[in-house]
Amino acid sequence: MAGGNSPRFCDRPVDWLAEARDLTFHIDVNIDVNVCRRAGSEPIAFMRRYPGRTDSLLLTDGPAGADRHAPLFGKGDTPWKEIFEAAESAGGVRFYLVTHTAAAWSPLEIARRDLEQYQLIHDR
Repeated sequence: MAGGNSPRFCDRPVDWLAEARDLTFHIDVNIDVNVCRRAGSEPIAFMRRYPGRTDSLLLTDGPAGADRHAPLFGKGDTPWKEIFEAAESAGGVRFYLVTHTAAAWSPLEIARRDLEQYQLIHDR
């Protein structure tokens, strides 16, 4: 499907299923944003190519630092404003999920910090 200078999408089998129009069932995709991007794929391009197919986004940021901890949400190199725009205009996203497992703070402190960052980025 993708060739030459075409953007890569999250996963070839997902592309095939998302393109299928004659299925007797509906395909909803859940994208882990950081994993997708680190694999060299384009979550924004995927959501625009397959409108209404992305049910949820796992809002993980990256890349990991030298300590192998993922950055707090919004502190990495992910273009969140563009991702939210694509998710809410074409993607059909119903849920945002925030998860953060490896960091220097307690899980509750990470949740508080990630929520603050989400509100700063998304609610502008």
